[in-house]
Amino acid sequence: MEFAVKYHFHSGFSIEFDNYFMLFDFYKGTLPAAETEKAEKPFVFVSHGHADHYNESVLSLKNNNPDTVYIMPKDLAVSEEVIYMLPDQKLNIKGILIETFDSTDEGLCYLITYKGVKIFHAGDLNLWSWRNDSKPREIVESEKSFYRIVNKILRTTDKIDIAFFPVDHRMVDFYEEGAVRMLRSFEITHFFPMHMWKKYSAADILDKYNFKNTVIYKINDKNKNFKIHIQETNKK
Repeated sequence: MEFAVKYHFHSGFSIEFDNYFMLFDFYKGTLPAAETEKAEKPFVFVSHGHADHYNESVLSLKNNNPDTVYIMPKDLAVSEEVIYMLPDQKLNIKGILIETFDSTDEGLCYLITYKGVKIFHAGDLNLWSWRNDSKPREIVESEKSFYRIVNKILRTTDKIDIAFFPVDHRMVDFYEEGAVRMLRSFEITHFFPMHMWKKYSAADILDKYNFKNTVIYKINDKNKNFKIHIQETNKK
């Protein structure tokens, strides 16, 4: 099965496969109106309402395709046409399974399963330790919060085919530890760093860990489109 992944900006990605088009956390760039219009099954996912993850312009995509499905956290409440979800819920819709999990910041992260292929968008789920500014107790609490959610996801699956996850250099020391722990906790085949605030070289730090079984994609303004082939398993 072929997957076309496009980086839009920050944590915004879209992915196309079969007759699906999925847009995640779009807030800046060119709104993918044409892609939405031609898709048989278009979806728009919003992890939470922070200004760097949600732009109300995505609601206009339904004008291009009335079949567009919006999935958002319940506290966002922006439109009656949106399907609102809480953490730890499941939704079977249009041939895919959507599972939601909590975040260490606000909102949700999403696990989508289609013919056994698992796609994960973390939203703002990360190990937000902020070691330069935090007390030891606060760092420990950050780790507990992170692993509480990771362990819930692990009870669902330990394998993720395509993952979008933050690598936020603003934390300075050990800013990559959330991504590293995610990569060590799951068998991730394709990993897309995000939430890098245009400092795309921040993700280069992951190279030193030598995750041999994971393709870690390089994101930059000149390299936005990626093609991925994944063998479907037909397992739910």
